[in-house]
Amino acid sequence: MSEEILKKIEFLDFNKFKTLANDSNLSVNEKIGFLNSDRSGLNEFILEDIIRKNPSMNKRGSRILDIGSGCGELTELLAKHCIKKKCKLMLIDSKEMLDQTKIDVNIDKRAGYFPNDFEEFINKHTNFWDVIIVYSVFHYVLIEGDIYKFIESALTMLRSGGTLMIGDIPNLSKRNRFFQSDQGLKYHQEYSKDKSKPEMKGMSLQDRRFDDGLVFSILMRYRNLGYETYLLPQSEKLSMSNRREDILIKKL
Repeated sequence: MSEEILKKIEFLDFNKFKTLANDSNLSVNEKIGFLNSDRSGLNEFILEDIIRKNPSMNKRGSRILDIGSGCGELTELLAKHCIKKKCKLMLIDSKEMLDQTKIDVNIDKRAGYFPNDFEEFINKHTNFWDVIIVYSVFHYVLIEGDIYKFIESALTMLRSGGTLMIGDIPNLSKRNRFFQSDQGLKYHQEYSKDKSKPEMKGMSLQDRRFDDGLVFSILMRYRNLGYETYLLPQSEKLSMSNRREDILIKKL
């Protein structure tokens, strides 16, 4: 998948990801909506960053749920980590995507659209999981779903002391701040190989994108509901850390 083709895909949604998953011409990175340059060689750093923010993943026997797990190296690395630490791991995604997940051991997989297809599952797993990971997925939930229903369904399943990581959120406000800086201008010109200035993207009422207002409203909403919430920077080793960030919600 070329960068030009990716730019033509205005919005990816659950069904479009099913189509990508079944496309034999795409790499595993492209199947989950990334250019190879955005993920190749970085998955170990991504997992390292996730574990650093969710330290109970290093505890023997922890229960870990990955919603929107996708396929590819990051999923495989997570599975290997859980095997090493004797953790329970479950993956949730479409059947098409889960079928592409090449893992040598038997990992529990549940196919469906979260949370709509998982009412019984959520009730059964109330106060069950130590860590729930939603990585590079939540901006798609914003496009086609109810972000608060999604979050609250996940929080219902957290044990006391458990953490929900909503990772890799593309924040338009953060992006614009970066590209208004000298560092951002240099980054853009090196990437584009010309002397142009990066475009400052505005918001409209029709937009379904994350900005500071929406990010901070999530933090405040769940603090008011009795959870601890944190806005965390990504490791600078990650290719889009200058315009993406992570939300961590902890159940007390």
